[in-house]
Amino acid sequence: ASVNHTTKGGLFTFTGNISISQNLDNVIRGFCEAKIPNANLNIIGDGSTLEQHKQLVTLLGCENVIFHGRLPYQQMQDILKQSDYLVLSLVPTAGIDKTEPFKIQSYLKSGRPIYGIIRGAGKDIIEENQLGYCSDPNDIQDIAKGFNCMMNIPVEEKECIKMRASQLM
Repeated sequence: ASVNHTTKGGLFTFTGNISISQNLDNVIRGFCEAKIPNANLNIIGDGSTLEQHKQLVTLLGCENVIFHGRLPYQQMQDILKQSDYLVLSLVPTAGIDKTEPFKIQSYLKSGRPIYGIIRGAGKDIIEENQLGYCSDPNDIQDIAKGFNCMMNIPVEEKECIKMRASQLM
């Protein structure tokens, strides 16, 4: 399995269920707002809001958001490792904020920087372990800024993130 690659290390990947709770509406709006010419946002998965998100991308005229649909679970680690950054997003609600996102384990296994568009337990894991960057899930401008911040993580820091992630496994 292969995901679209860009020239300068700007491949963001979201994997999982595509539903309202994933907050992909704001993720897509923020990514399009960031206007990073050499970056792609790959969305891998299926769910109840997939068509709605495809329509949003068309409406925004954002050509570098690519939907791959559902891919076999066995291919996920390869896909995550081909990515430069992994997107972890959830809507901010009191209940969701308390839970540790299940997919953070597979994200850690890949050793890639994590962009958390999230509050609560998920944000705490990313920030306390210096695994990437987090933005306010309700603030499109902050999300856009975060995509740009992720693009500016130096190579040395990416190596440190990989080591820190492996220690959490």
